[in-house]
Amino acid sequence: MAQFAPYRDLPKRARLLTDRLVAGYDPKYGYGSFSCAIYDSAWVSMVSKGLSNQRCWLFPEPFHYILDHQMNDGGWVSYASEIDGIFNTAASLLSLNLHMKRPLQITNISVEDLSDRSSRAAAALQALLQAWDVSATEHVEFEILVPTMLRLLKEEGEWLYHGVTFGYFGLLMCSNTWDDEAEDYLRHVVARSSKPEDRGGTPSAFPSTFFEYSCILSTLLEANFSIETYGVDQVEQIGEILAGALETEHGLVGFAPSVGSDADDTARVILTLNLLGRPTSLKRLVDTYEADNHSKTYSTERNASFSTNCNVLIALLHTGNVTGYVSQIEKATRFLCSSWWDSNDGIKDKWHLSPSYPTMLFVQALTRLLELWNDGLLSTLAADLIRDRIPIVLFQALIRTLQAQNPDGSWGNEKIDRSAHEETAYYVLILARASSVVYFEPLRLRLMAAIDEGRKVLLSRDEKTRYLWVEKVSHRSDVLCEPYCLAALNISIQPLQLGSEVESLFAIPMEGVNKFTNFCSQLPLLAGLVEWRIQASLIEGYLFRALIERVRLDVFPRKNMGEDKFFEYIPSSWTGCNELIKTYVSNKFLYDMMVLSLLNHQIHDYMETVRTTSAMGSIETIKTIVEDFSDESEANFLVEPKPENGAMSPEDFKTPTDGDRITSEVHDHTTGIDSDTEELDEIRSTLKRLVDYVLRHPVIAQASRYDQTLLRTELHIFLLALITQTQDKAWLATRQMLDSSITVPFETPRSSSFDGARTTSAVYTSGPYSFAFVICLLRGTGMTCFETAEEKYLAQDLCRHLSNMCQMYSDLSSVLRDRAKNSVNSVNFPKLGADELECSENELKDRLWRLAMYEKECLDLAFARLERLAAGCKRKRRVLGVFKIFCNVMAFHGQIDVVKDVPGPAENLLPYSKTQPAVFKTAQLTPVKDLKLLVKDYPVSYARFSRPLEDLHALTESVKTIAHNALTILINISKDPDVLAHLAEDDTFLETLLVRVTLSQNPKESNADPISMLLANLSKSPYITRLITLTRTTVPALSPSKLAITQLLELFNKGAEGGYNTEARFDYLAWFFGDLAKDPAFVKYLTTPPSHTPLDPLTTFLPHTTSPSPIRRLGTASLLKNTALLHTDIPYLLQPAASVLPPILLPLCSSNQEALSEEEMDNLPEVCQYLGDDHVQEKDVKVLKTHLETLFLLSTRGGVEGARLVKEAGTYPVIRELHLDVEDEGVRRGCERLVDVLMGEEAVGGSHEGVDQKSGGDVGHVRPEDMGGGVGRMVTQVIDDEEEEEEDDDDDDEIVPIF
Repeated sequence: MAQFAPYRDLPKRARLLTDRLVAGYDPKYGYGSFSCAIYDSAWVSMVSKGLSNQRCWLFPEPFHYILDHQMNDGGWVSYASEIDGIFNTAASLLSLNLHMKRPLQITNISVEDLSDRSSRAAAALQALLQAWDVSATEHVEFEILVPTMLRLLKEEGEWLYHGVTFGYFGLLMCSNTWDDEAEDYLRHVVARSSKPEDRGGTPSAFPSTFFEYSCILSTLLEANFSIETYGVDQVEQIGEILAGALETEHGLVGFAPSVGSDADDTARVILTLNLLGRPTSLKRLVDTYEADNHSKTYSTERNASFSTNCNVLIALLHTGNVTGYVSQIEKATRFLCSSWWDSNDGIKDKWHLSPSYPTMLFVQALTRLLELWNDGLLSTLAADLIRDRIPIVLFQALIRTLQAQNPDGSWGNEKIDRSAHEETAYYVLILARASSVVYFEPLRLRLMAAIDEGRKVLLSRDEKTRYLWVEKVSHRSDVLCEPYCLAALNISIQPLQLGSEVESLFAIPMEGVNKFTNFCSQLPLLAGLVEWRIQASLIEGYLFRALIERVRLDVFPRKNMGEDKFFEYIPSSWTGCNELIKTYVSNKFLYDMMVLSLLNHQIHDYMETVRTTSAMGSIETIKTIVEDFSDESEANFLVEPKPENGAMSPEDFKTPTDGDRITSEVHDHTTGIDSDTEELDEIRSTLKRLVDYVLRHPVIAQASRYDQTLLRTELHIFLLALITQTQDKAWLATRQMLDSSITVPFETPRSSSFDGARTTSAVYTSGPYSFAFVICLLRGTGMTCFETAEEKYLAQDLCRHLSNMCQMYSDLSSVLRDRAKNSVNSVNFPKLGADELECSENELKDRLWRLAMYEKECLDLAFARLERLAAGCKRKRRVLGVFKIFCNVMAFHGQIDVVKDVPGPAENLLPYSKTQPAVFKTAQLTPVKDLKLLVKDYPVSYARFSRPLEDLHALTESVKTIAHNALTILINISKDPDVLAHLAEDDTFLETLLVRVTLSQNPKESNADPISMLLANLSKSPYITRLITLTRTTVPALSPSKLAITQLLELFNKGAEGGYNTEARFDYLAWFFGDLAKDPAFVKYLTTPPSHTPLDPLTTFLPHTTSPSPIRRLGTASLLKNTALLHTDIPYLLQPAASVLPPILLPLCSSNQEALSEEEMDNLPEVCQYLGDDHVQEKDVKVLKTHLETLFLLSTRGGVEGARLVKEAGTYPVIRELHLDVEDEGVRRGCERLVDVLMGEEAVGGSHEGVDQKSGGDVGHVRPEDMGGGVGRMVTQVIDDEEEEEEDDDDDDEIVPIF
């Protein structure tokens, strides 16, 4: 197969790159491609020298460079982080102040200009410092440089005598003797910039020969480029330079000659030489930089570098003596996996701003490690590392990369810059390498598509590279970007042919995953997620299962219990909710919460077994046991946070994530209990293990005393609530009724239904104590939660509403099950249902559902308040993100219960269509497609209408009901834009609706009105305008016309008051036509008389302005308004034969016309004269305002003639009296504005009888609010005999669909 042309260019591009590396090399000064930096340019600009007995600035070019780049606010650019702006501005301000005091030979800039620049720079620096998030800064040595620069700014003139050094210009600034070599070096650096915009600028580091050469060459070599591809001579020359450096500097190098060695550059250089076939020892590297649990970048390193340890590990894995470095390989791998495992906000690295770079190196190292392990070279590596950690972190790197892809196929922050080549290349390499060992067939298509889309981005356009690399300030390099792009385009994406051992690491029961995916897609929480994302989170959960399995029986025995089915979905609930909002809390946190969730489920099962034992006779003793635990924990378990790093002593419990069991006790899960004492002893022992795990968890011990106390209190309340529920269940068992369909009420409840539902039942969910556990976990890892009194209050309130909602979810789904098992349910409380024995199950559920929705509203309100309090604080927003995951997990479990309980018939789905419509959008709108089939699939042939209609009488009531329910759901969910578009674009479904609604005369189609409602909603879509010209089979009972729109118009007119179908009124077709009139083509249809009559279709709507149906009146008013807006010949609409004025004025008239003079009465249209008491003035404010806007449009768009015709029709006195009759301010303003137009000059500066002068705009000018609109509402169908609900709009009259 011929290679795609851009891919054929890859060898050429690789060759050009190596040519550039060799050509740019200077034997004396080396090579470097880092971008220019304001910070370093400012320092160079401050070097002065005495020449011919006169001192001068040695490098004026950098000073002009910083002047040219000063921004309008006085500061200098922040390339990619806050600290960049601080460094750049502070250094430039120092230079400005010095040049202002000593201009020397630079005379083309006035002191006044420099003074102004300095003042603005100082203000900008102050603002930058105030907004700076110090905790988020990773740049090297910032904690030294910032205070030093601030001190220099304060001391100003003394700056030469302080220890600020940077390379060679540091020598010139701080040395007592002049260094000519340093001066020559700086002149070379300043002169090297070839781009006009960089002239005079200096990079943050130069040269960077060893760093760039090794980085570029190793990247290309590992991406399947052969040495011949980019030139044997060039590669040989680069290899000689690198090998010579190692030899000269005794096995250790830095980024350039003589700058001090480091582990990162040394590892890269050794890797490159080994890849080139030049065996190179790592002994000096290991001996010099190996620490207790990681490799140091340099000896005085403050915090470990993730990328350095990746590069060291990669170098170790490519040495010829891998088996000789197994301990170092395991140490590096464990450090990297632990760093990933414990990271709460993604991997960060001090040398690179994008998490994609260290992740790429990490994945590169792990895939190489698995290859060697598969080959038996690393068989002695610890099993927990290979089987537990590596599969999870590799899969997470793969999935999170897929989820981070932008819509255009790129990766990176689109808000910063359109281009993202370098990050896109990193992510493509992550996918290619991870997928070579992490292979799941269902994800394969998405994976290949992501790689293909990313590669298209890399081939599609040139880009300006981003500031991603970190020195003192962020920098970039076109040269460094190129090898990663080439590697991403060239690397193989085929799975490695590894053995069964590696395959076993990722062995997942995909049949179960696929089945659970289908189930989870029905959960409202996951509605709208694409299938692969749900699938991926489930796979991730399965990878955690082995870890959870090990502690499954460490606290609670499983004897006398059934299968713990909940175990399957506990891990996936946490991984799924973590991936859902992309918060990515640490794996350590996920694991701890998975274990806690497991224990919370297990204790409920355990207490069920307690209920069946003789220990129930000693229930007060069990309560005493719990009270003793509380006292004991207060005295012994509550500990102060550990000092500083929080290191635990050897006596402390080990973290369960380290592979240990929760306890060291061995439990016999089969032996029976012989006596009450033994039963109580076992209960005490079991509950003690739970209390110990929760309160003596090593991270909990790091939390504040307040948070530990809260956790202990909530756990105590939870255990007592469990015992209370167990007592209540035992009581219910004694009250079992013969009729199992009746819910047993509490005769003497412990509390009111309100307190019962919101205290014992809510606590019973374990939500409050688990919430407190989360707070302690976060505190223990350094994340402060809810600091102020308001935040603490709202957090507790949020937790209670969440627990209430989830308990009601659970009760909602288990009314019958709880009744059968004598379990306590909210409906057992009086006033919730149990006191009314006749209540059906659906009635009980409906009550609970409404309460659950109330709790959800309160939950959302509390969370919104917390979000407002967290606005502007990244740390607080991060904490809220973690609690969002917690809330979602609890909702996830509750929704599982609800969805499992939802039967098949559409009737049971009706409440969801109004409260949780997103549930119908799952699996690419599959539920919507199914609902369309329910509407379609009852026996009507719409291909041949000659078939006897008697067959239709065979429709059963049940089939009609199913179709009605399906229509009701579609009406309610068609507000969603995706659903709306899906329905409106479906020609087959549209024809189905037309068949049903037009063939409804015989037999009587009971669903004709719901179909009319659905058509009214579909008219909000632009796709529905094709009905204007659509032709179909004629319907003789309606019209001989084949135009679908004519058939519907006849149906609307004939169907009023049941004239066409006694079971339907077709009122909502008025809304359909009202919205359709926003299209000029329909307006043209309305005002064009057909061949058989001189009257146009518009005239058929005029009688409906006074229809008894408010729906018809509103739809007709909207249609007339849109026609007045879009019709090009307003006088045509006012012609005497078929004027729209009388039907519009009639509903505005009052039946009391005594205030009208005879002249005014005579000027009125005949239909408006001498109205009797049976006439009813329009009361609907929306209709009144619409008619007034129509009259305004007719008066203004019709020019002088239009205004004259409206005025002569007697409009003024009608409007005057209407103004007196109504109280609504909107209607009154409409009256006043219209009067201004009608009265012309007479209205200016005065007032009219009965109308205050409150004109809303210029006479004759159509303002935006005068523009026509549709009905502006979406129909919501009735449920359980509710009245029809209509969504009001805020008088938004734009000519756009309004939901």
